[in-house]
Amino acid sequence: MTLAQTIMFGVGCITTAALIGSAIINVVIFIRKAVKAQQRQAEREQRRAERSRRQDFIDIMEASKMTNQEWDDCNELSDLRMENAVLKDKLAAALAENTKLAEQVQANRRAQQPNEPLTLEELRKINEERVWIQFRGLGMYGLVAYRSDPDGDDGDNVYITNNLGGRDTFEEILDQGGTVYARPPEAGEKG
Repeated sequence: MTLAQTIMFGVGCITTAALIGSAIINVVIFIRKAVKAQQRQAEREQRRAERSRRQDFIDIMEASKMTNQEWDDCNELSDLRMENAVLKDKLAAALAENTKLAEQVQANRRAQQPNEPLTLEELRKINEERVWIQFRGLGMYGLVAYRSDPDGDDGDNVYITNNLGGRDTFEEILDQGGTVYARPPEAGEKG
C-alpha cells in the first residue's frame, strides 16, 4: 500500500467515523426531540386534564352558586322563621292566658248568676243576644230578635233563630218542650 492509498484509507476511515458520529449525533438529537415531544405531549395532556378538572369544579360551583337576590331571600326566610317562632311562643302564652281568663269569667258568671230559664220579659231586654235553647237531649245556640208592635194589633213577638237556621217564636219553643237559658246549663244545673 502506498502512502497515497494509506492516506486515502485514513481519510475514508475518518469520513466514515465522521459520518457514523454524525449519524449517532443525529440519532441522539432525534431521540431527544422525540423524548421532548413526548414530554410536551404529556404536559399538554396534563394541562388539558387540569383545565377540565378546573372547569368541572367551576361548573359545579356555578350550578350551586346563589345570586345576591337568592341569598337575600334565604336570609329573609331565615329571619321570618325566627320571627315566626317568637310569634308562636307569644301566641301560645296569649292562648294560655286567654284560657285562664275565660275559665275565670265562666267561674265568676256561674257564681254570680244562676242559669234559670229566661222569661218573655227577659228575652225582650236582651234583643240580638245569644241564648241557649234546650230540648230533651238536644241543645243549641240561638239569636234573640225582639219585634215590638207599637199599634198593639199584632202583639209583641220574640223570635229566636237557632244555629241550624230554624226560626221560632218564644211561645213555639215552649210548646215544643224547649227551655231558653242565658247559657248552656252546667253539670248539676237543671236543663
